[in-house]
Amino acid sequence: MRMKGSMGVGASGRFVRLQNVEERLVGDELFLVVPDDGQIHHLNSVGAGIWRLLGEPKSGAEIEQLLAAAYPDVAADRIRGDIADLIEELLDLGLVTPAQ
Repeated sequence: MRMKGSMGVGASGRFVRLQNVEERLVGDELFLVVPDDGQIHHLNSVGAGIWRLLGEPKSGAEIEQLLAAAYPDVAADRIRGDIADLIEELLDLGLVTPAQ
C-alpha cells in the first residue's frame, strides 16, 4: 500500500499519459476508457486537469507549480500528496508511463 502523499513517483521523474486511452466527457465529468480491456475510470476536476497536463511529459514538481498557482489557498503538502497519489494510481492502472 502506498503512503498518502509519499511522492514515491519522484518529484523530478517525468510522466506522460498513454495515447490509446480514450476520454469521455459527460457533463463536467471526465471518464477514461481503456480500449484494450474496456475499463472505465473517473477523474474529478483536478484529476482531469492533471490528466490533460500529462499529454506532454511533466514531473510532479512541474504539475505542483501549476496547481499551486491555480489554487493558492491550498497547502503545498496537500497538493504534492494529491499529485503523487494520482500519478501512482494512474501508473498502477497502466494509464501513464515514465517519459523517456
